[in-house]
Amino acid sequence: MYLETGHWNEAYNIANNFLTNEERFSLIKVGPRIIAATIKMRRGDGDVLPQLLEAKEKAFETGQLNRILPAMTALVRI
Repeated sequence: MYLETGHWNEAYNIANNFLTNEERFSLIKVGPRIIAATIKMRRGDGDVLPQLLEAKEKAFETGQLNRILPAMTALVRI
């Protein structure tokens, strides 16, 4: 919700907390990885492609469209 309402700092902090938490499964990190990469992309940061490719790979492992479609949409925006 923070991402969609323009509160990028809050969204990035939450996503980054998920990504840096070693106790979280990698499949749960698909959404936060997409959010963090989207914010970086909107800010003009350059290192988003590896993050989005990893999100896509993990999303396809789940076989769940609710994870695959956001990953693919984010990749198309690059």
